[in-house]
Amino acid sequence: MPQEKNAFREAAIEAISDMEQHLPLDCELLAVACRPARRGHPMYATKLTLLLTAIVLYVAGSTFWFFWQVPELLSTGTDQHLIAAFAGTVAWMLLTFGFIIHIIKTARPTAGGR
Repeated sequence: MPQEKNAFREAAIEAISDMEQHLPLDCELLAVACRPARRGHPMYATKLTLLLTAIVLYVAGSTFWFFWQVPELLSTGTDQHLIAAFAGTVAWMLLTFGFIIHIIKTARPTAGGR
């Protein structure tokens, strides 16, 4: 088994360095390696992918909302646009609090329980 593990590790390192050689000079390579975790602490590739996707979507949506939509809605100044800016910000806050609660409940399933 250790021989197979070392062969796989060597092949992975070689593949990453081959990919790096074909990148443009101004480009950086980010490689994420997943391995089966110890018993009781699983972090599978699917879970990691979902987590990274959620983080990217949340940051992109927040940036889109607060740096593009809200200034545009506030600059118009009509009542409808101000209400839309307020409602969207409230929806963003609810989504954020929901994410926080989900993260806490996932990390500590007994938190808040009796």
